[in-house]
Amino acid sequence: AGQHSPLVSVVGPRQAMGGQEAGESPPKSLESPMGPRLGRMATDQGYKNVWELAEKVIPPPTTKVWKELHRFQIQYNAVLQERADTIAEVDTLREQNRELKMLLNQYLTSKVNGQLYVPPTATIARVDG
Repeated sequence: AGQHSPLVSVVGPRQAMGGQEAGESPPKSLESPMGPRLGRMATDQGYKNVWELAEKVIPPPTTKVWKELHRFQIQYNAVLQERADTIAEVDTLREQNRELKMLLNQYLTSKVNGQLYVPPTATIARVDG
């Protein structure tokens, strides 16, 4: 009990070869850079069959761990995306802040301030940027 059969004994040697005789190669349209077996599994039915076989070969605790890892990776990806968005927002705010400091300094050092009864320089300090 607890032992799982290897893939070949679950599906049989001919089925494990994709229904072909040993030594026969699959049609070129089904080949994949990852190998001929992966290419044959590239259809929806192929994926379904793979997961049905995986249920028979992979122990349930391992499947549970994989599902939790997948869930965690989705959450981690969301955190990373949020962090990237925040970094972009901070960069934008820094640029706006730099531009505002430059404008404020232009207004505070303007010659028109000398003609005012209460120039802005008398009420606020100059911002060095």
